[in-house]
Amino acid sequence: MTRHTRNETDTLEVFILPGYRGCGRASALVREVAAARPNLDVRLVDLSLAPEGSRESVFPVPAYQYRGQTIFLGNPTLPELEARLDQLGEEEGTADGV
Repeated sequence: MTRHTRNETDTLEVFILPGYRGCGRASALVREVAAARPNLDVRLVDLSLAPEGSRESVFPVPAYQYRGQTIFLGNPTLPELEARLDQLGEEEGTADGV
């Protein structure tokens, strides 16, 4: 099993709009990833609660961003998400992944 260490910039943000297709599954994935990676800052961002002025861009939901980079538009499977987070952690030079 990979030991996951946390870097201060290790944040996964998942943007949703309740009622939109796939956003319920995205909420479930957030809970699964947060449980599997307690050292990763995982945030579920409900765009319906964001003030209009804070929306800097328009994009489909659900959308997954890691360290500010969009890594998925739409829902990946849990294994796909885990593999991508591991890959990005290795690219950043984190020996243990994310």
